[in-house]
Amino acid sequence: MSSNSSHMHVGQLMKDALTYTGPIYVSMLAFAFPSFIISLLGLGMTPGASVLVTVINLFAIVPFVTGAAIFYVHQNLTNRGQLFQNRCRLLVNDLSN
Repeated sequence: MSSNSSHMHVGQLMKDALTYTGPIYVSMLAFAFPSFIISLLGLGMTPGASVLVTVINLFAIVPFVTGAAIFYVHQNLTNRGQLFQNRCRLLVNDLSN
């Protein structure tokens, strides 16, 4: 390699990635929270009930939450995240009233 060739700097790449994805970390934690809570609830149940809760979690909640998270990240990274966030706030406000 010659000294004029461009090098990828890992630190700069991480900084750029954090700049784009930093604002959505809290939202991603919120998307993961229901599955985490359901998993914890399953620990204190009888084995049969725990299996039922796990199956419901895997086939109903996880796909929905994963799809919502993918959609949210896509919207955020395509600079339409603000519109999506506003719609979510309106939805939450409507549900809470």
